[in-house]
Amino acid sequence: MKKTLEELIKPIKYVDEQVLRQYTKLAKKVEARRISKYKLASYLNITAAGFSIPASILGFLSAISSKRSAYGGGGALCVFTNMIYATGINKEMERAEKLEMVYGVKDSCIESLRWCDRVLRLPMLLTGIYFLGDGIIDIYRSLKGGNIAINDAITQSSYLLNILLYASAQYIRDTDPKLLQKEPLWKKAYNWCKEKAGSLVPQPVPVRAYSTLEDYI
Repeated sequence: MKKTLEELIKPIKYVDEQVLRQYTKLAKKVEARRISKYKLASYLNITAAGFSIPASILGFLSAISSKRSAYGGGGALCVFTNMIYATGINKEMERAEKLEMVYGVKDSCIESLRWCDRVLRLPMLLTGIYFLGDGIIDIYRSLKGGNIAINDAITQSSYLLNILLYASAQYIRDTDPKLLQKEPLWKKAYNWCKEKAGSLVPQPVPVRAYSTLEDYI
């Protein structure tokens, strides 16, 4: 059962690693400007909190149905969570990383938070991308005179943009420069296609040469 579970998780871990690789490239460019990845993560958390405010306000003002009131409560929770990370947890993670580099000691509490980030970030990122696109379509339909209320569309889009930014902050905090030393996905795909194409090319069959008729007989 354990082996089967690892086989199921392996593709997900691979996709997560490829996404982390792209965020690592971004973090490297930002760090070249003397901005730490944790500060960048804090900026993303603050921005995410800002996008959560419309979801919270519109949700509470439109608290007629349970769905809208849930958006309001969810928006307020997102503001609180992002600000906690922006003002405290990101700094503690940076401090713990420096202590680990110097003394080789890991902070168990920080490691638990990192583990949660690694488990949640890919599902959150994919959810944010999918439903944000759906929310943008709803805004367009409402502007075109559809049956969808503009407040609901804006609330949903703001809430899910927050999820997208929060997941991005999770990736940025965990970026690993060692990933850039590995062979990129496009190169692996190219080498695989090259190998398969080479196997399809017919190989010449060597012909035995005979110097005399006696050798042939």
